[in-house]
Amino acid sequence: MREQMKRRVARIGPSTLMVSLPSKWCKERDLHKGDEIEVAEGENKTLIIGASPPEKKLKEITLDLNKFKYYPRHLIATAYKAGYDKIIAKYTSEKEKRDVENILTYTCLGYSILEETKDHLVIKDLAGSDEKEFKPVLRRVFYLATEISHNTLEFAKTGNRDKLAELISNRRTFHKHGDFCRRIINQNLPLDHKYPAIVFQIIKSLETITWAYQSFALSLVGIGTEVISLPIGFNLPQKIKMRKIEPKVIFLLEKINQQVTLLPSLFYTPTIEKVDAYYYNIIKLMQEFREKSFQYRGGEEVQIWSTIFSVIVSLRDMRGALLTLNF
Repeated sequence: MREQMKRRVARIGPSTLMVSLPSKWCKERDLHKGDEIEVAEGENKTLIIGASPPEKKLKEITLDLNKFKYYPRHLIATAYKAGYDKIIAKYTSEKEKRDVENILTYTCLGYSILEETKDHLVIKDLAGSDEKEFKPVLRRVFYLATEISHNTLEFAKTGNRDKLAELISNRRTFHKHGDFCRRIINQNLPLDHKYPAIVFQIIKSLETITWAYQSFALSLVGIGTEVISLPIGFNLPQKIKMRKIEPKVIFLLEKINQQVTLLPSLFYTPTIEKVDAYYYNIIKLMQEFREKSFQYRGGEEVQIWSTIFSVIVSLRDMRGALLTLNF
């Protein structure tokens, strides 16, 4: 029901009448002295007053890529997640320029290079940020995380190159969608969620988990972490040679995937009992990991076991965030 209130009409000058606007109404619309409002005649001799939506101010930043010379693309990706609408990226070499161009193909949905000079690029968000897209994209993030876990297990069991290629593709899509969600959260848009910071934390944990899955799978074909940290432009060889994998690794991976599959339910329909059971299972996984990895031979197995451990630790560390969703 609309709140009704009376206002006394005051006179300003010989012929101008004035009515004050409700303080609460003005604060909700961030109205100040000098702002314009819209006034229109309605039915039954009514007067309709509306506030024009404020113009959005572009959030822009100038970045000197040479200050982060080894991986300047991370400056662009970080500014994107921080919510900037416009970036002036100063570069001193073709390598820095190419690094920026590459990252825009890998993440930063909506970003495009609008201007290019001999020493800087102007990057702008052409798509705009729509909080209405947040929910479906977030659901996609959870879906991709579970798909990546399935891709990894199937590849470990079969050595099927198509499963590895699908994993890499899903991981790249996850990266784009995850960064988009974190950008929306950092822009402080009105999201329909009580704990945006908790959602941000969960997305970050899922990013670590999916990265570890990809790292694990690539380690089985002898591709090291240096490629995983630089996936831009990487093409999977047509012929791959699969390392022998022990049954105990497959067994542990299956148990880990069971917990990853539970994450959408723990997020969207949370209960304290479900989080309690989840955490109990993760602690058991930690114990099984210690027992099964205790006698690994080192060398090539280091990356295999370390990435599995990274997934388990990330799942364990999500307990607090998932528990908070119940309050």
